[in-house]
Amino acid sequence: MKIDRIYDINSESLNDEVYDLAVFASGYETRCIYAPKNLNSQCFKEIVVFGFEDVSHPAQRRFNDLFYRNSFNKIPMNLNSNDDGLIYKELNKFVSSNKQDSFHFLVDYSSMSRIWYSGIINWVLHASNSSKFILDFVYTRGTYEDYIPPIVINDILSIPGCEGGGIKHGNSIAVFGLGFYGLAALCVLDRLEADIVFAYVAKTNSKDDYDKKVREINKELIQHHATETLLELPINSVEKSYQNLAELIAPYRNKSEITFVPMGPKPQVLASILLAMKFPEVTCLRVSAKPPPGDPLDIKAEGSMSSTRIELVKAQPGVIH
Repeated sequence: MKIDRIYDINSESLNDEVYDLAVFASGYETRCIYAPKNLNSQCFKEIVVFGFEDVSHPAQRRFNDLFYRNSFNKIPMNLNSNDDGLIYKELNKFVSSNKQDSFHFLVDYSSMSRIWYSGIINWVLHASNSSKFILDFVYTRGTYEDYIPPIVINDILSIPGCEGGGIKHGNSIAVFGLGFYGLAALCVLDRLEADIVFAYVAKTNSKDDYDKKVREINKELIQHHATETLLELPINSVEKSYQNLAELIAPYRNKSEITFVPMGPKPQVLASILLAMKFPEVTCLRVSAKPPPGDPLDIKAEGSMSSTRIELVKAQPGVIH
């Protein structure tokens, strides 16, 4: 399979679709049940819910589990946030029991681990024998507290399916998606030792001063390390983010090592992952952190959703894409 088209769709139109499968996550964030509460469950032929086995005790997680049990008669299947094995297993089981040539899935990635939602795309690309897949990715905007504690980096690894090419080129390009973890971004930058550094932020126009906070937290990287003017990408458009980032790296493809380090909102993370899956020479990293003491940070729904459609089709033998 290959990625054929990526484009934004109106979230209101989701209730007019019929989905073979809807994939949700039960986590510790309040916003993780916003989409299933606001979408018509009659649109879903089947539903699967994954839960975080490493974060299963907070009260909000228990409340979310209860919602999925009462609303859909589904008990979340727990797996580690860094593991996509169960996701592959469940998707294989679903497709093998539904003998059809094309599928339409809905994926609510608002509270998912990036290993999970990238794993779904990776499975379609490499493990599906269908002729066409349509994935509708839904994202619920969140509101953030005034104080977000810094993270302690545990590991820096490539996202599976986004490892980049094996050929080493002269120059190295680092593209940072900036969020609330400025010190962590600087630590990653120090390890990469990139020749050229680009940075981008999500443009939200939110009332909680998100944009201003991100710029302040990442002031050192922006002022002293980024080579060009800071790129602003709309948080509600994966399509435009993908296009703008593709244009950014176009002059360097095939002659430089390009590494994405997306540490900002999930729509820009998704755009970075899609670029690495589309272009084999591009790497996309994930920065895993040690869990802070106490309950994890709860993110509440801001009250809006954005949606992106990814169309994947069977690659023609012998054709290089």
